[in-house]
Formats: sequence, C-alpha cells, structure tokens
Amino acid sequence: TTQKMAVFSVGIAAIALAAAVPMASASIIYSDPLTGSPTANLAGSVTGGVTWQAYYSSASASNGFFQDGSVNVPDGTSTYNQVVDYLPTTLSNNTIYTLSATLDTTAGPWLAVGFFGTGGLFGGTGPWINLDPSGTVVVYNGSPTNNVGGALGVTQGKTATIILNTSSTGWTFEAFYNNALLTSGFVSTTTGGISGVGIGSYQATGTAGSFLLATPEPATLGMLGVGGLGLLLAKRRKSA
Repeated sequence: TTQKMAVFSVGIAAIALAAAVPMASASIIYSDPLTGSPTANLAGSVTGGVTWQAYYSSASASNGFFQDGSVNVPDGTSTYNQVVDYLPTTLSNNTIYTLSATLDTTAGPWLAVGFFGTGGLFGGTGPWINLDPSGTVVVYNGSPTNNVGGALGVTQGKTATIILNTSSTGWTFEAFYNNALLTSGFVSTTTGGISGVGIGSYQATGTAGSFLLATPEPATLGMLGVGGLGLLLAKRRKSA
C-alpha cells in the first residue's frame, strides 16, 4: 500500500509540474501571410531576411506568384507550365520542421506547398501536398508518379501541413490537410537534395496564403516529450 501511495504521489506531482511549466512556443523560421500586392511578383520580396526565389518551367515571370499569394499559370498544350516560388533553406539533421500554407485552387491541375530541390517542386524532391480544383488533395514523396496518399472532396482554402523529421535514423514525414492526417512514411532518398521550401503551381490559377516554416525550440523537445510535441504541433497547425 505504501508503494502504491508513493507511485500515486509521484504521478500527481508530475502532473502538477507539467501544468505549472509554461508551454514553449515553436521557433518560426519563415512566416509570410501573403497579403501583399496583387500585381508585384513574390519573387524578389523578403521574408525573414531571405529573398523569395523563382523557378519557372516553360512559364514566365508574369505567370508567377504575386505578393498576395495569387498565381495564374495558363494550361499549356505542349509545354510543362510550372512555377515555384521558394525560400532557400538548409535543413539540419535531427530536427522537426513544420511547413504549412493555405491552398485555394480555382482552375488547372493543382497548387502545392512543399520542400523544393534541384528538380523543382514537382520533380525528384518532396514531400509536398497538391490540391486540384475538384477538391482532390494528393501527397507526393520523391516524384510526381509517387502518390502516397490523399483525400477527395476537401474544402478549398484550408491549411496543408507537412511535418518533416530529419532524424539521423531515417527521415520521416506526416502530411495533413485541414488538421486531418493524409499519410505518413519515410522520406524518399531523393529528398537529400532539398534546398528550400515553397509554393508551386502546375498550369493552375488560385491563391496560397499563410505560409509558415517553424521548428520546436530545443527546450520544447526535452520538456514535452513525444506526446506533448504532438499537441504543440497540432496547436500550430490549428492556429495557422
């Protein structure tokens, strides 16, 4: 009985301590609400001290993203019209990254948010989340032909989130749309070439918003543990 009481007391004390410790916040790397000019290119503007870059494939700057998050890439009959605006990023090992943005695709194949590499947002890198006008959301990991999960009939304009864990034992990811888990798994080995995070359009018209890249502060990881970290990241996704 004494042993049980001791264990019970320790449990109560641990709960009380957890309640007394303030919730640490995530450390924001990039945050851009994408509420700027509807006529000025997003590329060339600065977020978090870093300049947005542009990647075009058979498309021009006039079809790129604007500072209000809007984009217009006309459907090409013989060309692969793709634009990606991205922020150069060097990822560290043993770190958890949360990348998110709202997506509203009005026409064309899809808009996307994800991790950018030398092959563009839609080639050779990942993971990323694509949303088409019908409300079909698809998660790609490694190449456009690697469809690893998705959902049908989702509401436009909600938040797409990717949580990337660059653990030294193997990189993993979780993909969410509107706080619902779409899929999770190991990151393709081709993702070793990740050099940025961004938003993209493949022959699509629409709007992206509330772009965010964050990572929990080191103290948060030690204080919360796995369960508490999940709650923190869920809170970040909901607030985004």
